[in-house]
Amino acid sequence: MSSGVPDIVKVTRILADQSRVDILTVLMDGKFHTVNEISKYAKVKPNTTSYHLTKFLELDWVESNRAGRFKYYRLKKKEIATIIENFMSIAPRKEIKSFNQNSEMKKLKQSRTCYDHIAGELGVQIFNFLIQKKYILDKDSELTLTLEGESFFNNLGIDINSLKCKKRNFCTSCIDWSERQYHLSGSLGNALYLLFLEKEWISRNFNSRSLTITSEGQKNLDTIFCIN
Repeated sequence: MSSGVPDIVKVTRILADQSRVDILTVLMDGKFHTVNEISKYAKVKPNTTSYHLTKFLELDWVESNRAGRFKYYRLKKKEIATIIENFMSIAPRKEIKSFNQNSEMKKLKQSRTCYDHIAGELGVQIFNFLIQKKYILDKDSELTLTLEGESFFNNLGIDINSLKCKKRNFCTSCIDWSERQYHLSGSLGNALYLLFLEKEWISRNFNSRSLTITSEGQKNLDTIFCIN
């Protein structure tokens, strides 16, 4: 039997629950987390977290993996992270009521992960640099990597040919919720994120999606990407 019309209403009902959105937001870093970790960061009770994760498993939105006595969960589909990020870009802003909230918001705004690529001010500045240098062409929201762009990424140590063979979008963009501009996504955006981690230009923060730019990273971002 052929599939019917996508049930968009069912998806919007699921996302209408604040606890579910908070859980998905934690999982937007693309890493595996235990129920207790998710509960702590999302500020949701563990039994509530488990209930919602079961629903997400049924929808095939998350995947689980058991290691010893712990069960870990992470987003299975990057499209979910993209949906949440896009909703954030049009949603009204919540009032910041504490110093800690303000501090965390500043960190997220500067640099964070959006599933498996770099977002925030850093992600937008990298994307704008690539567009200005014409390493990437943006025509009617269709991105194309130029020959100069291929040379630029290959010189960084990113194998463009192998990325093009992957079963995912190669060079795409996301609307950044804090900057309301585009940042780089797809396999190219992921490769750049992994390169930054490998070279220790950025470091991940365990309890947040925010990323810390290292002193070595600041130097190379200035030299290579003209980001001050």
